[in-house]
Amino acid sequence: MGRLKFSLLTNKDFPLVIDYVIKVFLYDEPMTKKLNVTESEFKDFVTIVCEKCAKERLSYICKDNNRVISFCLNEDLISEGNSPFDKVTEKMNPIFSILETLDSSYLKDKERTRNIFFHLFMAGSLSEYRNKGVVTRLIKKSLALAKKRKYKIALSEATNLKSQNLLKKFNFGEVGIIKYSDFKFNGSYIFKDIGEDYCKLMELKIP
Repeated sequence: MGRLKFSLLTNKDFPLVIDYVIKVFLYDEPMTKKLNVTESEFKDFVTIVCEKCAKERLSYICKDNNRVISFCLNEDLISEGNSPFDKVTEKMNPIFSILETLDSSYLKDKERTRNIFFHLFMAGSLSEYRNKGVVTRLIKKSLALAKKRKYKIALSEATNLKSQNLLKKFNFGEVGIIKYSDFKFNGSYIFKDIGEDYCKLMELKIP
């Protein structure tokens, strides 16, 4: 690795980040692999996410010699207006459904107010930079920013065992769980054989 540079995701950077998020998530995330989402279809989703995260200025990226190699895309969990994903391919609806099920169950008895729930949405590194502590540093910076912005709770839907174990290192606790083999969408157990056991909603109360 060269000299790593960490910075907030900005409107200037987010078009560059899109391709890297696709490389990390489209081919490695168990749910997107199962649904056979194409690169162009996934790009529609990632573009919306990156644009929103850049606008809210809650996300971090890491560059190595001006090349984006890692990211932690964060947002306020409570969105303004309608869902921004209405125009995304219907192939991803099972993913949206499982995440929404976790979030809605958690929020059912809580006031849905902005600037309370800091959402760690997507984090990852290019393959050659994994297991080097880069994502850990991005999460640490993100949580420090959440505290500075006076958020009360950090939340993340951890879709695989690796991300669940990483969040545990930051003292996140499990507040919601869906077993993939039990999740039913349109009459089908669509995620029963994706190679992961659980999708978990994990919470950290920010001191």
